[in-house]
Amino acid sequence: MEFIKCIIVDDEINSIPNLERLIKTIPQREIVGTFLNATEAISFVEKNEVYL
Repeated sequence: MEFIKCIIVDDEINSIPNLERLIKTIPQREIVGTFLNATEAISFVEKNEVYL
């Protein structure tokens, strides 16, 4: 079974836990990072494989 690697990018820090809970209910999804801004997310995506 192959998992789809996902990241969460949201500037509202209080929204991230809710998004994590929601994504964890979807089969075959793995959250590999959470970010508060696009700059951090882009840096991560450049170095790691994620599904966009």
